[in-house]
Parts: sequence; C-alpha cells; structure tokens
Amino acid sequence: MITVLFLGFGIGQVFFGPASDSVGRKKPILWGGVIFLIGCFISFGAQNLEIMILGRFLQGFGAASFRTISLALIRDKYEGRVMAETMSLVMTVFILVPVFAPALGQLILAFFHWRMIYLSFFILCLVVLVWFYFRQEETLKNSARKKFSTKYLIKSTFEVLTNSTSAFAILISSLVFGGFISYLSTSQQIFQNLYHVGEKFPLYFGALAIIIGLSSFTNSKLVLKFGMTSLIQYALVAMSFSSFVFYLYLRFFHIDVPPLFLLICFFIIFFGSVGLLFGNLNTLALAQLGHIAGIASSVVGSLQSLISVTIGIFIAKSFSTSLIPVIMGFSVLSLSSCFLFMFGVKKKLISYS
Repeated sequence: MITVLFLGFGIGQVFFGPASDSVGRKKPILWGGVIFLIGCFISFGAQNLEIMILGRFLQGFGAASFRTISLALIRDKYEGRVMAETMSLVMTVFILVPVFAPALGQLILAFFHWRMIYLSFFILCLVVLVWFYFRQEETLKNSARKKFSTKYLIKSTFEVLTNSTSAFAILISSLVFGGFISYLSTSQQIFQNLYHVGEKFPLYFGALAIIIGLSSFTNSKLVLKFGMTSLIQYALVAMSFSSFVFYLYLRFFHIDVPPLFLLICFFIIFFGSVGLLFGNLNTLALAQLGHIAGIASSVVGSLQSLISVTIGIFIAKSFSTSLIPVIMGFSVLSLSSCFLFMFGVKKKLISYS
C-alpha cells in the first residue's frame, strides 16, 4: 500500500508542477485536494484489494499537489534568507506530522473501525481545502504564467538541470536524504533486532524524528542571522566528521553493535544536521528559478525522491547484523556532500545567501 501511495505521489509531482506554472497555484492545489478526497472515499468503501490500491494511488497523486506547489508558492512570495526561514517552518511540519500520525491512527483503531482512518483523512483534507480556498491568495500573476506545451516542459526541465546552483543543491540534498531513507528502512531492525527495545521502538523513532523537526525549526531562526551558506557548511561538516569518526571507531575496534548510548548520540548529531539542511537546500534548489518555480519544484522533488530512495534501498540491503555497513554509507554520503558543496558550489552561493 505504501509503495502504491508513493507511486502516485511521484507521478503527481510531474503533473502538478507544470500545471501550476500555467494556471496559477491555487487551482492545481484544489484539484489535487479533490483527487485526494476521491481517493479517501474509494478507500473508505473498498471491498477488495484492487479498489483499495486505486484509492491509495489517488491519495498519493492528489497529495503531490500540496508538496510540490507549496514550495513554488513560497518561492513566489519570498527569496533569500526569508525564503529559507519559511521553507524551514514548512519542513518542520512535514517532518513532525508523520511522527504523530501513527499515534493518531492507533487512537482511531482503538475506538473505531479501520475505515474511519480514511474518513478522518477526508475530513482533515476538506477542512484544509476550505481554509486554503478562502484564506490563501493567488501568488502567480497572470503575466507570469506560461502556456503549457511539450516544448516548454522540455525547455524548463533542461534549464533546471543545467543551472549549476540548482543541480548541485539537488545532488547534495539527494545524497543527504539517501542516508535518511536508509535509516527509515532499517530503523526498526536496528532497534528491535540488535538492541531489543521491543515496544519502546516508537519512542526512540519518534524522539529522533523530533530532533530533526526541532533542528529545522531552529534553522528558521538562525538562517536570518548566519545565512544559508554558513549553516549548510556547518551541518555538512558536522555530519561528515561525526559519521567518519564513528565509522573508524567501529571498524578499528571491530564493533558490529556499539552501545545504544553512543548510537543515539551519533544519531542526534546526524539528524540535527539533516534538520538544518532540509529547508536550506530546498531553498537553494529553487533560488534562481522563480520564473519556472512550479516545474522546478516538481523536477527537484522527483529527482530527490528517485536518487535518495535508490541510495537508501542500496544501503539498507547491506544491513544484516552489523551497523558498520550502514555507518559507512552515512560516512560516504556525508563526505561526498561536503566535498561537492565546498569545491563545487560554495562560492556561487555566498553572493545569493
């Protein structure tokens, strides 16, 4: 079900980004919301697996409009450090909501039928759509809208990929998030199989996710004072140093399963750095592409997802009973990201940041 949801999400990004450059930001978000509502309704009444899969696909497809166009909407309104501040606040919500969502689902299941989960999705989405319709202004002026065509789509996509700042930001963020995806894929095995935390796993998982959210929120305050370039540099150096030193420690002393306390300390540093990078790297990826923010947002999101998920799955498959391959993966990704930033893009970003 999760795979189908993300399949719809990935395809939806490709559609809604270009659409928002052509007809404005509000309409495609409302379209996506309606599609999401239809998907919830279908899943709510599904009597077999095929219908449930269709509903989940539509939910993912519709949800893509929120993720993709919200970034374009922010780019329409802001730029520079203020954009990074706003982006960090949005990313904080994107990170923290999934942390508490499972608890909400368990609460619903404790008192109601599982179908009520989809009814709750429906109600929440409907409330958000009504609020959005009445409170959010259109941010893309008619004069800035682009006529949709295959030629325009290809040209704009090429512009995103050939913009060095955007390309480097996409690549760096994909490497960083690849490590994060590998953690998501292996976290339950790590905590339950290696450390035998049992039913306490959600507490560990939630606490570390909160670290990312708090770090992203902190970034929204720090970026106005220190700028994106400095914060990205500090975060990448912290990630690279901590992961490399931790890997050397495990390898040199032949430790497959380090003490849980040390692992948690490492994760706090690593995920705290990830939180500083979420908003800043997404801001830099769209920084010079405001005139095609919709398509740029869809290209950035699609490539980030494709690359990071591929990397994450590759690292996750190397995990068995030892943490060394996973930490080595973190180290390689962090050092590569730091190298790309320091020697490939830092000087170009200083003037913008």
